[in-house]
Amino acid sequence: MLAHALRAVMLRSMNLRPFLAAALLLIAAPALAWSQPGHMTTGAIAFDTLVREHPELLPQIEAIIAAHPDKARLDAATAGLTGSARSRTQFEWLARWPDDIRVGEGTDGKWDHPDWHYELRVVSPAKAIWPWRNGNAGDAFALNYAVFSDPKAAPADRAVALGWLMHIVGDIQQPLHAGHWMSWQYKMTDRAGQLAHVRRTPGGKPIDLHAYWDDMFDMPGGPEATPSAWAVPVATRWPRALAIPAAPTGTPQQQFSAWLDESYALARDVAYTDAFLHATPVALNAPAVSDAYRAKSMLVAQQRLAAGGYRIADTLTMALAKP
Repeated sequence: MLAHALRAVMLRSMNLRPFLAAALLLIAAPALAWSQPGHMTTGAIAFDTLVREHPELLPQIEAIIAAHPDKARLDAATAGLTGSARSRTQFEWLARWPDDIRVGEGTDGKWDHPDWHYELRVVSPAKAIWPWRNGNAGDAFALNYAVFSDPKAAPADRAVALGWLMHIVGDIQQPLHAGHWMSWQYKMTDRAGQLAHVRRTPGGKPIDLHAYWDDMFDMPGGPEATPSAWAVPVATRWPRALAIPAAPTGTPQQQFSAWLDESYALARDVAYTDAFLHATPVALNAPAVSDAYRAKSMLVAQQRLAAGGYRIADTLTMALAKP
């Protein structure tokens, strides 16, 4: 009853417009989920999964990739590679492609859609006054799935949709692409952790909570170093039955909604605990996460990275399945 009353008071308030405007502006700022090398790792896991489970689909997928309108970027990444090494690397780079073509990344933003990378719900008590979702990952998934799964669609359009599908499915496995914190401390929203600073270790460099999760797997060296180091170990530590123990049910869109719910729960119950409760917009005052949080967040991130790879493979399999 109190929550309903509070919401009613705020809706009647003349000060609501600035609140809404500021919150929408901050939430709309682009956020990345997993680093680009992290996305490449989900692409590698997806490729390895298809090789094991549905190798018959790979020639069809590779034919679609060949029609990609931004293929010069993929060709540069696979120069000198042949056979399965080339195919696997194409998957890795296509999974990160929607980050590569963001405005300001040396492109004109032709295929860029910043609000496709997330779909946020409030995890703080402010959800009583802000029940809405911010971001359009669900709609973007449905749109790109429809294009990719349509054999009559233009091959170039299917190739663009393929990259977005791989990326969106990977994105929303990251808990901070499904949940954010709203309070006056962060001028209404912490922008999915981007305004909340912590440290990985005592005395370590301040880092925002979103980057803490995004960059967890990054290895020194070129971008290929991360999938080389992590794809097989993560998939071994988190096989399909352990990473996603429940058998998928419902339409592809219903499954995607369930994945969002999983990530939202992890944002609420894992990401926004521990040091975050003392986090601050002032980087110099950032607290260090505990050993327990560091260990738990690594386990959760590994599970979500593996789940992302398996679910990319499952999404492509569903889309290409014979009627």
